Amino acid sequence: MTGWSSRLEVRRDHAGWSMLYTAVKNKNRWEQTYREGGPIMRNMEFKMERQGLLTVGQEVDVTESALPTSYYYTIQPMIAMSKNYPGYERLQSRKGIVKDIKETDRGYYTVVEFDEEDIGN
Repeated sequence: MTGWSSRLEVRRDHAGWSMLYTAVKNKNRWEQTYREGGPIMRNMEFKMERQGLLTVGQEVDVTESALPTSYYYTIQPMIAMSKNYPGYERLQSRKGIVKDIKETDRGYYTVVEFDEEDIGN
């Protein structure tokens, strides 16, 4: 599969089994991490038009908007927008934490982490 890299490592420690799993899909720029029995938090990428509107660690409110066959999300007050998601990938949380802000040749992007299990795109 082009654009994928993954690693699965299983170790045995004194408390039992622990697992480290990392998957990165470069084309859609999302990451998920599973460490030491913790949940996989859902990360979503949002496109911003201007920098300086968000800071890493900031809590943000997100609203959902419906299209005929999908949903998209907006960081309020109209700071950034997500891609379109099909109904089975709908976001349940409405608050998230900014984990990363990056500048690319296509604009500014922010990654927001939500307190729900990743659906495993």
